[in-house]
Amino acid sequence: MNLWGAIEARATQASESALQKIITLIREAQGMRAPSQRFIDRFGTTYTWAILSLCFVMFFLWWLVFDLPSFLPQGGRASAFYRAMTLLVVASPCALVLSVPSSVLSAIACAARRGVLFRGCAAVETLAGVNVVAFDKTGTLTSGELTLESLECLRGDEARCKQVAYTLSRLSEHPLPGRFRNWVANGGSTRRR
Repeated sequence: MNLWGAIEARATQASESALQKIITLIREAQGMRAPSQRFIDRFGTTYTWAILSLCFVMFFLWWLVFDLPSFLPQGGRASAFYRAMTLLVVASPCALVLSVPSSVLSAIACAARRGVLFRGCAAVETLAGVNVVAFDKTGTLTSGELTLESLECLRGDEARCKQVAYTLSRLSEHPLPGRFRNWVANGGSTRRR
């Protein structure tokens, strides 16, 4: 029981802190694969070999059957090699394979900077299909601001009760005691100065 002043505390173990838990959650979310990423990983290798084979076949088809120059353009006609490389670039799975994880991790990082944590890549993809969001009717989530409406003292003088509560919350950094300080400073009113 402290009657003479403020109590100061020092954190001695950071691994148990809320910040460390948030960092751990973000790392776990980044490690989980999204459904579209798992789908791409499943056929990515096969698709890559199929596209390389198609480009190889098309090179010989353009060169030998359609009589296009093999490597260097001639007479304003593109070479078979140039067309095969164009096909490879256009049909390459690299853009698809790289874009999904990059975009999902970017969304997780952007949301984390704004205070929103996702429990994995699947949650981000699920959120993309959400059309309607419903919040509770109290306004806690919609306004995002806590408000102290009243204070009831069960025993003793109400002014003394407010003074003790204000003294206890004076050095606190928690949002609720901060609202209490504002409430007391406004004379017990919820209006803002």
